[in-house]
Amino acid sequence: MFNKIMTIAEFLGDAEPQIQQTPSIFDYNNWQLVKSMDSFKQSVTDLNNNAKEFFDMMKTIHHYFANPILLWNGFISISFWVCLIVCLSSFLIYLMNDRKKDLDRSKFCFALWILLKILDMSIKRV
Repeated sequence: MFNKIMTIAEFLGDAEPQIQQTPSIFDYNNWQLVKSMDSFKQSVTDLNNNAKEFFDMMKTIHHYFANPILLWNGFISISFWVCLIVCLSSFLIYLMNDRKKDLDRSKFCFALWILLKILDMSIKRV
């Protein structure tokens, strides 16, 4: 089948010359590389932003726990609204059911709020 032994010159003489194409900077694959680098850059930027937001939040939480007077002031400011809601709802339930226990709950909540305000004023005076 392969009886004839070809010389290198004969072999190369039958071969077709192949032109090697050098990639240009405007090649499609290079644009894909640029796109992937842009998406990588965007994902790193998003990661950095998320980490910055997380550490800012942790800094705020640490600030509040390091300064307990801020937590106390927040607790006192919210306690008014909690007391108001509990007192009004207890009073409305008392009007509907006419049970003294519901009115006592309203009185207790109001007295507790007064005590909290007195404690707050004594802390602020010190």
